[in-house]
Formats: sequence, structure tokens, C-alpha cells
Amino acid sequence: MRRSLPLLLLTLLAPWAQADTGEAYGRGTVGLGHLLLRLQSTARVLHTGAHPDDEDTALLATLARGYGARVVYYSLNRGEGGQNSLGPEQDEALGVLRTEELLAARRVDGAEQWFGLTHDFGFSRSAEETLAKWGEAAVLGDLVEAIRRLRPQVVISRFSGTPADGHGHHQACGQLTRRACEIAGDPAAYPEQLAAGLLPWAPAKLFLDTYQQDQPGTVLPLGDHAPLYGRSFAHLALESRSLHRSQDMGRLEPRGPFVARLQRLDRSVTDNAWSDGLDFSLSGLLPQPAEGWQQTVATQLAEATDSVKQAQALFALNQYPRQTQVALARTVRALRRANEVLSGDGVPADTTTAPLRQAVAQKLDEAQAALLLAAGVELDALADQPFVAPGDALTVAGLAWWHPTCPLSATRLTLTAPVGWQVEAMTKVPRMEHGEAPAGQGWLVRVAAEAPPTQPSGLREARRGERYEVAEAALRGRPQSPPPLTVTLRCAIDDTIVSVSAAVQYRRA
Repeated sequence: MRRSLPLLLLTLLAPWAQADTGEAYGRGTVGLGHLLLRLQSTARVLHTGAHPDDEDTALLATLARGYGARVVYYSLNRGEGGQNSLGPEQDEALGVLRTEELLAARRVDGAEQWFGLTHDFGFSRSAEETLAKWGEAAVLGDLVEAIRRLRPQVVISRFSGTPADGHGHHQACGQLTRRACEIAGDPAAYPEQLAAGLLPWAPAKLFLDTYQQDQPGTVLPLGDHAPLYGRSFAHLALESRSLHRSQDMGRLEPRGPFVARLQRLDRSVTDNAWSDGLDFSLSGLLPQPAEGWQQTVATQLAEATDSVKQAQALFALNQYPRQTQVALARTVRALRRANEVLSGDGVPADTTTAPLRQAVAQKLDEAQAALLLAAGVELDALADQPFVAPGDALTVAGLAWWHPTCPLSATRLTLTAPVGWQVEAMTKVPRMEHGEAPAGQGWLVRVAAEAPPTQPSGLREARRGERYEVAEAALRGRPQSPPPLTVTLRCAIDDTIVSVSAAVQYRRA
């Protein structure tokens, strides 16, 4: 029996980071404007919910696109036990469908999407019933692991953990979010995570995003007009919400004010705004006074900060990405030098330096993405067929374009394939329905005879009760498994080396 292998599952520019906000919002002027804002903030926010529809999409859009924060929505499950107004898919198949819906929504609101390992077994009347089926310690460990991976300064729970939340899954999520924030900074909690390379992390603030607008707490406006998008963040959120199509969540976009009310949970302060007292600048991550390697890094971060501000000023003045290119190239070089220092032997790998190393690596990825946008670089990675079986052959083309006023140099295209797959470079570049590209490369690829079928990481092993098993730590939390084939373009822009990768996909009209 032949087994089909889908070529495209997911492209991630960096582990645990969906760097491009996707489609129309990730391109050209809008995409670059968002990245310039992101480059000026190291804010990280974790928003927790139980299902794919529990998130406060307007909150996500405001924090991600309005403040430039890195925002992750963490859903405990994929909604396998819910309704489906699109077709017959149920259970695991419905979970795959809703995963795609959430990824589409995140491309609009600018947040990232992570998942827990629990299975949505349907309605539950209490947190006790839910946790008995999911395994309380295991789910708590999932949330602790997410906090230690992201290292958020702020965690915002959608649920209070009380019967007022209704669904038992909601109650469990609220209870476990609070407990995870309390113990994630304790090295004695889940020591196996520390053995795997994670470090303890205690969020600075924990909030409840309350439904009750008459409750005490900080009011966060969500309806401010955003000129870059030509609409408010609340309207962006309603577009995002409409992408939950299997749940009939299409919405109109009414004008007027929208707010979120954030209630402090980790102490008896109710009027403390989400960002009060927190330094989200790159230099704010350095201990003071800076000496030795710290001073070297501080110099590079100051140069990167100044270059981003210059790029922002040029962008605002010209409203054209190309004008920011030189300043962004300087930003990339400065962040790369800082990253090299932080990766050296003289810098301790501990809880005092981990946030700085994480932030610099993240900003380097974003600066490269911004520079590529400014130069108008586009990369296509295309196959000549949608499915292949073990032993089959296919043709792959990597095709790159860029703005004619921005000459690239040292362009090189490479293909990454699984171990055992045979890859042979072609002398003639397949066009794949395109015109001739400035840079291109073709490959003949033969799938290994013993290649396993591609599938979501949570379905590779049999589910244990109401929990999925994912043995590989790097895949836990990811929405999808990595793609089997990726093409990478490495090039120089203004004497600055950058690279971008794309999953190989089959495209048809």
C-alpha cells in the first residue's frame, strides 16, 4: 500500500518563533512597520486559555501590534471535542482543522500560537473531573515548561480558576496558570526540565483578563486607531476572530471604544498596568554597572538601538521600506556582534544572562527579517507535485527575487532534506510557472524507501487517555511538525550576511 507524504506542514524561521506575521500583514510597508516596532521592545507576554476560541484576540492584537510585544497564546488543547460547522471532521481531525484556524488568526493579530498536550474530551462540569482525566501534574508541568521557554515578564490568564468560569477545562486552566507562575522560578519544581536545558523563570506579573467590566482592575484600551493598518486593533481582532470558521465566529466590525480589564492576581494590587515598572529596552537587560563583556555587549546594543530609531525615522518620513535598508543592515551587524559575545565562553549560561541571550537572538532574527523586507526579498520553494510516497522522486525549485534598486551579492540557495533522502543539484533551474528569477536553483529529490508518513507530532504515538505523547522536547508546544523539505537563501545586503528559509510546497490555482 502506498503512503502519501504531504510536502508542506509548517515553516518556522527560528525555533519557537513564528517571526513573520503572515500574508498581507507580514509584507511590504505594513510588515516592516510591525517589525520596526518589535525591534524596540523586549516585552514577552503569555496568554493562557483552554481551547481554540478562549483567547482575547483584541488583547493579543493590541499588545503584539500596538506595543510590539512578543505575545504567545497558549491553548491547553486543540478543541477536538467541539463543534464543526465546516464538515465531518471530528476528534483528532477536528484538532488539525482548528490548529490551522488558529495559525490563520495569529497571522492577523500578530501573536504566536502554542499548544499543550491535553485532549479535549468534551464538556466537563468541574476542574476536579478535568484534571483527573488529564493528569494534574503533567498539565502543570506543561505550563511551567512554556513559562520557562518563553520567559514572559507578564502572564495573562483568561480564566479565574473558579466555578464562575463554567466549563471544567476553563476552571482547570485558571487554577494551573496561577500555580505554574508560582513555581516556574523554583529549581526544585520539575527538575527534569532543567536537566534538559531550561532555566527557572518567575514572571513579574500575573493578571486575569476578566469578562466582568464592573470588576476592579486596570483598563487597557483596545479600540485605538492604528494608522499603519488603517483601522483599530479591535477591528484587527474581529478579523482574526472570524477565522475560527469551524465555530461560526464570523463577526462584524462595529466602530467605537473597546477595552480589556486586567485584574492583578499575584498580589493585592489591582491598579497596576501591565507594563508599569518593567524595562522593555535591550539595554535594560544588562546588569549595572556594565563591565568587561557586559560593556562590549552594551556598546553593540546601543548601536543597534540607535540604528533602529534611525530606520524608524526614515520609514515614517518616506513610508517606503527601501529607505531603511542601510540603517537596518547596521542593526543586524550590531546585534550579531552582541550575539557572538554572549555565545562565547566568557559569559555564564545562567538565569542572570538567559533573558539577555534570548532577547538578543530574537531581535537578531527580527532585524534580519526587517532587512529582507526592506530589500524586497522574496523566496519561493516549490515542488512539482503535492504528494510523494517512499522511493518516489520529485523536482524542487528555489527561486529568489528582490527589489531592482537593491542588488544582492553572494546569493546561495541550499536545500535541507531528511537523513536518507537523496538530493541532486540540477544544472537548469525549473521555472515552476514563474518567469526567470534573479537567483534560482533546482534539485532532484528522491524520498528514502523507509521514510515514515508526515503527521502532527502529537499523533506519532498512541494517545494515553486524554493526553498526547510527544517524546521530543523541541516539538512540545509547536502547532505543527517541522516541514520535511526547506530551502534557504543566504545573501549579502549592504555587506551584511542574512538568510531566510521557506518550506517546500506545491502550489496550484
